[in-house]
Amino acid sequence: MPKRILIVDDDADMRTYLEAVLTEQGFETKTATDGDIGYETAQSFQPDIITLDIIMERETGLKFYR
Repeated sequence: MPKRILIVDDDADMRTYLEAVLTEQGFETKTATDGDIGYETAQSFQPDIITLDIIMERETGLKFYR
């Protein structure tokens, strides 16, 4: 079973890039556009690792992390 990675970033290009690279390496990925959506996605997806943008407009990565 592949490891799961959640990508939380408000930059669409960064989400697309990370998703392509990580999927190519055999990881299962999901993306979220801010901390609120990331939190909900993490609850249902149960990722092994989360990549987290710190500076986002709606919900900051620091708040999500805490």
